[in-house]
Amino acid sequence: MAKNEHELKSWLWLWLPVGFFVFIFSSALVSEYVHATFFVGELGIIELATPIMLVPAIIIGFVIFINREKLVTKQLGYWILLVTLACLYIAGEEISWGQQLVGWGTPDWVKEVNDQHETNLHNTSSWLDQKPRLLLEMFVIVCGIYLPLKRKLQGINLPVDSWQYWLYPTIVCLPAAILAILSRMPERIKNLFDLSGVVFDVRYSEVQELYFAIFLTVYLFSIRKRQEDVPLKEKRP
Repeated sequence: MAKNEHELKSWLWLWLPVGFFVFIFSSALVSEYVHATFFVGELGIIELATPIMLVPAIIIGFVIFINREKLVTKQLGYWILLVTLACLYIAGEEISWGQQLVGWGTPDWVKEVNDQHETNLHNTSSWLDQKPRLLLEMFVIVCGIYLPLKRKLQGINLPVDSWQYWLYPTIVCLPAAILAILSRMPERIKNLFDLSGVVFDVRYSEVQELYFAIFLTVYLFSIRKRQEDVPLKEKRP
C-alpha cells in the first residue's frame, strides 16, 4: 500500500507555493509601481525565481536517474531523465541560457530567426514554446490535479510495486498544480470577456511558468523521497 509517510514536508509542497502566490499578487494589489519595478521583467523576482527553483529539481532528477535501479523498474528512470531535461530546458530558456544575466550580444544569424533577438529557442518556433507548454499544462491538469483528487476522494492507494505509484504525481503536487492553472485564469477571463482595466496588471504567463517550475520541483523531490524511503524489496512485484 502507498502511504503518506513517504512524502515531503508541508513547507515545500504547501507553504512555498501558497506563500509565493500571496506574495506576488498582494504586491500587485498593494502597489503597481512596486510590482512593476521588482517583480516584472527579465531580471524581476518572478522570472528569476523560475530557473532558481528548477536548479534543485535538475540536480535531484539526475540523482534519481543515476540511482534508477532503486525504482520499481529501471526503465522508469528514463521518464525521470526526460522530466529533468525538460526542467533544464525551461530554466535555460528562461534566462536565454545566461544572456539575461551576463548580457552578451545576440549573433546576427540568431536575430534572423528569433523574434525577440535573444539566444533562446522558444522565440523561434511555436513547436519549442506554445506546444510544449500546452503539453505540460495538460499533464498538470490531468496528472497533477484530476488523478490525485480522484485517488484521494475514492480512497485509492496505489501499490508500491506498480509503475503508477512512481510515475503519477501524488497529492503533494496538488497545490502547485492548482495554482499553476489558477494563475493564468484572470488573463483568460479578461481576454474572453474583454475586461480591459478590470484585472490588475500582472504578467500571468510568467507566474504560470513559475508554478510549473514549482510543480516539477515538488514532483521530482517527491519521487526521490520515496526512492530513498521505500525498501527495494517492496518495489519489486
